[in-house]
Amino acid sequence: MKWLQPTSQPRRITVTTIVHIPELKDFWAESLDVLKLCFQSLHENTGQPFDLMVVDNGSCREVRDYLLESQSAGKIQFLTFSSYNLRKLGALKALLAAAPGEII
Repeated sequence: MKWLQPTSQPRRITVTTIVHIPELKDFWAESLDVLKLCFQSLHENTGQPFDLMVVDNGSCREVRDYLLESQSAGKIQFLTFSSYNLRKLGALKALLAAAPGEII
């Protein structure tokens, strides 16, 4: 059996984040816009190359679609979805256990 070799190595820095936007109304109404601005700022203002690792912690369909589009565009290198909220510490444990960078 022939194994596929990776085309590149993970970068030295892994930026991690947890996303939880369960709906786009009331308290959460502007949350997707804030997330987009956060990612845009991260990519435009970080001076060192990095990989972005995201755990989606039970977000709504629109947010999951945006995250998938961002991954397809190469802006997110690692993307994990949970169908329910793992809570912050559960998601953080998953991120820290899987992050490949030397600096997280």
